[in-house]
Amino acid sequence: MRPRPSLLCAAAALSLAPAWMWRAAAQNPTAAQGATAIYLDRLDAAGGWLEGRREADQKPIRFKLTGSSRLVRFGTPGALPEEFRPGDRLLVQSPAPKANSREPVTALEIRDEITEQVRRGQSLVIEGQDAETYTFSVRDTRDGKVSKVEYGRGTFLVLREDPRYVFRVSAGLEVFLNTAWPAGASQPIAREVLDGVTRERFQKQQALRNLARAEVKGAECDLIGKPTSVVNLQLRPQYAEWAATLKPGDSLQLEGAAATPVTVQVGAVSGEQLRVTGARPGFKPLGTLKLRPASPRHRYAEFIRPMLEVNCLSCHREGNAQSGYSMSNPERMFMGSRRGVGVVPGKSSESLLYLTMSGDRNPRMPTDREPTSEQLALLRAWIDAGASVE
Repeated sequence: MRPRPSLLCAAAALSLAPAWMWRAAAQNPTAAQGATAIYLDRLDAAGGWLEGRREADQKPIRFKLTGSSRLVRFGTPGALPEEFRPGDRLLVQSPAPKANSREPVTALEIRDEITEQVRRGQSLVIEGQDAETYTFSVRDTRDGKVSKVEYGRGTFLVLREDPRYVFRVSAGLEVFLNTAWPAGASQPIAREVLDGVTRERFQKQQALRNLARAEVKGAECDLIGKPTSVVNLQLRPQYAEWAATLKPGDSLQLEGAAATPVTVQVGAVSGEQLRVTGARPGFKPLGTLKLRPASPRHRYAEFIRPMLEVNCLSCHREGNAQSGYSMSNPERMFMGSRRGVGVVPGKSSESLLYLTMSGDRNPRMPTDREPTSEQLALLRAWIDAGASVE
């Protein structure tokens, strides 16, 4: 008997159906409309390459990655390369290759299946499950077609924010899913199965990851027009929420424009576009530019509270305070539980909240998607600075 499936934590606008429904379209270049379906072998961000097997014929294929290549997960841009695993089924959008050109094709956008389901307004409804054959059947809400999907030990199931260690679903459940073809498998299997509540939470998590990344490591941006003492910048789409935290007069560091960072001030913010002043006239941009605060910010309302609400409240709130720890309000969050004091202002190394989220104390929380190093850096800085909730 095959072992029961267990939880594995999950480590990016063209027409596309789930893997088991769209093989005919994948075999038709016209139907693919410039997008290639692949099963991932390797995503080497440092080397600038994406390698995989084309779904249409299983032949090897390689794409070039640039600083402008977009990685999208769960319908939100800004995914990290390590969030994609070998075997993942991905859609790669690229420009049409030039005739007789030997240059590698650049990947403009890499996205998972759930991203496309979100774009199409598509979901799948569970029709039934056969535990003996490790399959479940789903009905596509767009065309009514019913198909069977195999699951296995690597299937990641989260329903209503609750990670499930045994794959068990009920008829009528609406889900979104990503498939993969892991090494050694005879056919693709479901890798991630999420209900609507979890999918929305993962989208929010992705946006908050981008917010923390911009705050700690800088937001990638491009120059608009010629550089002068007044510079117009276009942020990458995933940093729109971070741009909303900026105010006229804020000091930022502009990197990649000179040998040393240039200090600039925010003049105006309009969506993902910024006008900054104070740059040295005539500086020459070098590659992708990065913009970050001149000094670290860790304001509770903008950076800390949203992260805790998305990652923690489903299991630590009034009426569902697991381990006796409620985070429904700052007072209860600071108090902690029988396992320790939640927040010790000025001492992240003694705060249960930071210790469990960083993995310095087991079990690490949350159990489904771990906070990024940038999010942990903001949380640690907030606690060490006194954990103000003003």
